[in-house]
Amino acid sequence: MDEAEALELLSNHFLYSETNDGFIDKIANTELFISSQSEGIKVLEAMRKVDRKDFLQDKEISILNYHAHLASFIKLKFPDRRTISQKQIGYVDTPLPIGNGQTCSQPSMVAYMAKVLELEEEMNVLEVGTGCGYSAAITSRIIGEKGHLVTVEYNQELVCTAAENLE
Repeated sequence: MDEAEALELLSNHFLYSETNDGFIDKIANTELFISSQSEGIKVLEAMRKVDRKDFLQDKEISILNYHAHLASFIKLKFPDRRTISQKQIGYVDTPLPIGNGQTCSQPSMVAYMAKVLELEEEMNVLEVGTGCGYSAAITSRIIGEKGHLVTVEYNQELVCTAAENLE
């Protein structure tokens, strides 16, 4: 297997894209959404309006800090890099560390949760574990201005991060 084939294989494994819209298109084509397109439309629309990269850190992190499959993907996609910022891999469908032992959730998992919760406009929602605010931003888009979202985070650093991200 040459590098191009390996990159394609890993790209398919991780649902990778260069853009947020391309990334959401790939999530839309997963089994979760293909089987019930109409039920997931509002989730996908919200995810198109919330760019995951806006919730990730721009600092460089050693590729060795990522799990083996993701590190292999990064090495093939960015062969000259030993470090990479999370924003550069923001459209890979995997959890990414945000500090304090926490992660920005895997986007397909956020989509799944929003879909199975059957979130609707004007709902009241309690989210436990704000993290960087990515899931809260998507939930907020779905429930709209007449909905009410309360999100709770115990880690003060992440409270500050989420507050900045959600402004």
